[in-house]
Amino acid sequence: MPHALPAAVGLDAGPAVAVQRGERIQTLDFFRGIAILMVICGHFLPQRLVFGDLAALFATMGRGGVIVFFLLSGYLIIRSLQGCSIGAFLCRRFFKIFPAYWLNLLVLFIAGQLGFGLASHSNATYLANFAMLSDLFRVANVSNEYWTLLIEVKFYVFIACYFHWFGIRFVSALPLLFTVANATVFALRGQASQLLTFFPVFFVGIQVLLAEKSGWARSNLLRLASTGLLAGLNVALFDGIYPLWSIAISSGALSHGRAVAIRILAGFAGLFR
Repeated sequence: MPHALPAAVGLDAGPAVAVQRGERIQTLDFFRGIAILMVICGHFLPQRLVFGDLAALFATMGRGGVIVFFLLSGYLIIRSLQGCSIGAFLCRRFFKIFPAYWLNLLVLFIAGQLGFGLASHSNATYLANFAMLSDLFRVANVSNEYWTLLIEVKFYVFIACYFHWFGIRFVSALPLLFTVANATVFALRGQASQLLTFFPVFFVGIQVLLAEKSGWARSNLLRLASTGLLAGLNVALFDGIYPLWSIAISSGALSHGRAVAIRILAGFAGLFR
């Protein structure tokens, strides 16, 4: 059975708390919308309009939106796991993600075979993408946009297994372990792991939830701050594309206050200081 959170950070609450929970979900939905717009703008604006030197800035908006999604996933994931078996959780995630993903992959495969301006990859590459293991086998993604989905899926599997066996025990140590592992990978092969670079960002969201449920206890705020700093350090050192967006939005989770919206908004504000 899944582990329950301690009483100080428990998710079982009475009617009064349930109203606040609904308000938080609405706020998070709002920021999901903002993140989606950032990703769309990052992909299409620089290609459709002429911005000169500003084109690179608009292109980085997509990375900022991805970081917001990772933060939100971390914040919400423990809620999804609470009171749910590991099999049920992974089954729900599977049917939520893979059918649409496979349909998209099939469309790209057919388009590539018909020569509609898309690269036609080897069968081995398509099989690796089909299983979402292209990063592990170090083959190309059929679509460049798949990289975020590969990280999300592996995080779901990892955190489901971890929560099933350990609950939230030692969860604060995981970002440090990921950072050390990523530094080791970088030292050995001269290139960091994209998976390990962004995994700590999810744990910023987890620590926001735990701090919120503890009533913003000082110890939880300290763990939140250290997790945010580690996440920022990872992307600063190992995200070779758009580290500024990653650092700013991850650090936004450290601002004090009682609404998750304020924490994420602070990340955006940091970009323009």
